[in-house]
Amino acid sequence: MRRFFLNSQAIEKDFAFITGSDVHHIRDVLRLGPGDAITVIDESAAEYTVEIVALSDHEVRARIIAVKRPGAPCVFLSLFQGLPKGTKFDRIIEKATELGADRISPVIMERSVARPDAATGGRVERWRRIAEAAAKQSRRPTLPQIDPPLSWSEFKNTLADFDLVIVFWEGASDPVDLALSGFAGQNLAVVIGPEGGLAAAEVTALVDAGAKTAWLGPRILRTETAPVAALALVNFVLGR
Repeated sequence: MRRFFLNSQAIEKDFAFITGSDVHHIRDVLRLGPGDAITVIDESAAEYTVEIVALSDHEVRARIIAVKRPGAPCVFLSLFQGLPKGTKFDRIIEKATELGADRISPVIMERSVARPDAATGGRVERWRRIAEAAAKQSRRPTLPQIDPPLSWSEFKNTLADFDLVIVFWEGASDPVDLALSGFAGQNLAVVIGPEGGLAAAEVTALVDAGAKTAWLGPRILRTETAPVAALALVNFVLGR
């Protein structure tokens, strides 16, 4: 069944009201109409099975026929990725969303070639559209939080909110299961460097702040490959 995301404010009593670009997709691309059923998901991860009642150029009106509420929250997993150059972060957003990252934040690190510019706002909106498409494809019930690029100081301040921070670094020696041993918290951060990796001084600063380090094996992975491997391993160890 086709899935769409909407704000809970668009749900009124027994009806859901879909607007924006999804209207065109439902009506003109999928060619759905009255009587067809779709799934809509709000920001709380509640899933509504709805039946289309009426369509216009600007709105799809659908009657709610079933509701599935989310279960107890599991570990909130955040990815802090050194901002890479070009469009590599687009692919990172897509794959991290598929792998269940709840927050994806680009960070300006010492070896980051890319820097924020006047088009940052537009880039963030594109990243959010990529995340939404990936969430639909992977049938995950929530959208990840996508941040604009963070400075190093903003990033360091943010880490105080986490129960555990794992820095994946080629100079580490511990496997991820050792870094996660005994973890019973709710907020976990994964940190990946940009092209060229994290600088030694950055790793030292993070470890001094309480972070653990972990490695991804003997091979040096590209910056866009490393988060896929790291998130997959974390999910496996946590049974997430």
